[in-house]
Amino acid sequence: MDGSAGFEEILRTYNPIDIAMVKSLLDQERIDYFFRDEFFGYAYPWAQPSRLMVRRTQAFEAREILGKLALSYSV
Repeated sequence: MDGSAGFEEILRTYNPIDIAMVKSLLDQERIDYFFRDEFFGYAYPWAQPSRLMVRRTQAFEAREILGKLALSYSV
């Protein structure tokens, strides 16, 4: 088991500034999340993006919160 049961991916990014902004907003709203492969990019830049995993029951709310941001992410 990989620890992501009950979570879904809602965005991908290579940008650590995007990750910091997303964390700040989701923490403020008490959204359960984690970034898969967050630190992989430090060892192999641009090889694989960090993926935001959000609890399925909160995914809609998280998308609403993040939808207004101008981030350099991909879905």
